[in-house]
Amino acid sequence: MKAAILRSPKNITLSEIQTPLSPRSDEAIVKVKYAAICGTDLHLYRGETPAKYPVILGHEYAGEVLMVGQGVRNIKPGDRVIGSYMASCGKCRFCILGKPQLCERRLMFGINIDGSFAEYMKIPLAERVLVKIPEELDYRDAVLVADTFLTAFNAVEKALKPGETLLITGLGSIGLSAAL
Repeated sequence: MKAAILRSPKNITLSEIQTPLSPRSDEAIVKVKYAAICGTDLHLYRGETPAKYPVILGHEYAGEVLMVGQGVRNIKPGDRVIGSYMASCGKCRFCILGKPQLCERRLMFGINIDGSFAEYMKIPLAERVLVKIPEELDYRDAVLVADTFLTAFNAVEKALKPGETLLITGLGSIGLSAAL
């Protein structure tokens, strides 16, 4: 498969690499239909955000599940999905406190684990990362809401009550979408 690999700051190559075809128990293999460039990708390219080199860039994606590991129950081949920018363990103190973004063992696509600028992605902890999308939603449109939807979903899932305070930091697309 072809993949855009960040080898060091300002050093990207389009390379032919082996297609991931053997998912572990908790993993899924996704055929990437669309991937979007995020500001984070630009920071990584410029060397402003540390990464584990070499790494396939990208964390905003929409695609079709090709295969799943034997332990994956809620996602199946053929499912249309978007995914979170990271995989959290679900077991550390932060995950237990409902703060998976602070997970002590988080895997961040395109930063410390291969991301979506490839024809296929191996998704660890697939049931925690992937979200099914409806048939009528085009992949091209779905990729544009991957980060914003999942960020907003996390806020809704926390179920703020009337009168509680919420702080939104950042004036980028995610911050503005969360405010809406």
